[in-house]
Amino acid sequence: MIETREERGPGLREPAVAAGVPQRTDEARDLVAALLAEQAGDADPFAVADALLVTSEVATNALRHGGGITGFEAAVTRDGPRPVLVVSVADRSRALPASPSGPRPPGAVGGYGWAMVRRLAAHTATTATADGKVVHVHLPLATGGSTGPPAPAPPTAP
Repeated sequence: MIETREERGPGLREPAVAAGVPQRTDEARDLVAALLAEQAGDADPFAVADALLVTSEVATNALRHGGGITGFEAAVTRDGPRPVLVVSVADRSRALPASPSGPRPPGAVGGYGWAMVRRLAAHTATTATADGKVVHVHLPLATGGSTGPPAPAPPTAP
């Protein structure tokens, strides 16, 4: 469901929000895809692909490691003139997202997603709740006629 809130006075609107409790990764991704189509239709296709990939990853982590998704919200906000997608996924685990350190053993499955999320996001944060946590991811949405993927972000500390 996508709703737009009018709370700031005439002509000033809160961002449109897609919210719910998706039970599967594709449901979370579909909520974000619909939000981006409605609120950021001029977003670069590479930025949209990154946003859907990151949404899939944080939803999958909540389902696989967090005891299920207990809340989900996505909003398109602004950082100056630039649109930013903010995705927040709540789950039942208090464990923080992590990436394995050191070399990966041959045939290892998993463990790459959180590093990818942090690489693509402008900002990530995790908030403890009474019954688990909420992972917040901020993704800039390039607009216009980009001819390729954005330049890599600088590495962040673990």
